[in-house]
Amino acid sequence: MGTFATKDSYADGLASEFETVVRSNGVKVTVNERVEQYAAGSLFDASIQTVKEGGSAVNLMVSIGDDAVNMMTAANANGMAGPG
Repeated sequence: MGTFATKDSYADGLASEFETVVRSNGVKVTVNERVEQYAAGSLFDASIQTVKEGGSAVNLMVSIGDDAVNMMTAANANGMAGPG
């Protein structure tokens, strides 16, 4: 599985704790990508491409506010967001 979060205490902290828990349960984390909080949309595009290239079918994405919009926009543009 992969993780993608913004570099703020909430999102990065949650993603890092999640990684620790899933690894302790035998789950391989294939990529853990981080992007600066309030980064330009193009940086989200580049980071989501890295997550996609990690090859995981399941990814945790954590951010808040406008960053969440940029993250999901990038995921959708790269074919990584589905219904639900």
